[in-house]
Amino acid sequence: MLIVELAQKYKVEIPVLLLGFAFCQGISVLPRTTKPEHVVSNFKVTKLAISPSDIDRLLALKVEHKTCWDPRVVV
Repeated sequence: MLIVELAQKYKVEIPVLLLGFAFCQGISVLPRTTKPEHVVSNFKVTKLAISPSDIDRLLALKVEHKTCWDPRVVV
C-alpha cells in the first residue's frame, strides 16, 4: 500500500505522514489528542518534507473517505 510505503520511506508513523500530506500542501491541520506521546509524534509533521512527486502520488489515490469537512471546498 502506498501510504505504508511512504511512511517507511520518510521514517514516520502513518498518522504523521497523513498530517504531513496536508501540511506540505499548505492546509492547516488541527490534530486532537489527550495523549502526550501523540502530541510529540504529531509535532514531527513540522519537519517533514514530502516531495512533490510523492504528494502527486497520494493525490492520485482519489480516496474520498472523509472524517471531517473537505478543505478543497473552502479555498
